[in-house]
Amino acid sequence: MPSVPFNTSDASTEIVPAPGAGRFIRIQGLIVTAGGPTNVTFGADGTDVLPLAIGSEGGGGAVIPPSDNWQFDLPVGEPLLLTLSDAINVRGSLVYRVIP
Repeated sequence: MPSVPFNTSDASTEIVPAPGAGRFIRIQGLIVTAGGPTNVTFGADGTDVLPLAIGSEGGGGAVIPPSDNWQFDLPVGEPLLLTLSDAINVRGSLVYRVIP
């Protein structure tokens, strides 16, 4: 399973490019930390696949261990976007697969 690191405070960041026609991205695990309270959403444009509310004033995080049991699927042909509700630094790593 490939993984991709991320480190951003932008409102929306593409972290995995679109996989091509007839294929989709499946999120299978992640670790994410935030420097303060924010809503972190993994998904595609207009589709929230994995929304997380993270943190307190001191920050916080979430872990979903890589597994075939976690299957958060994006729409076919869409890139994986990380969207933040606030300009808070968020970083981590995400494990995914591209499904034919």
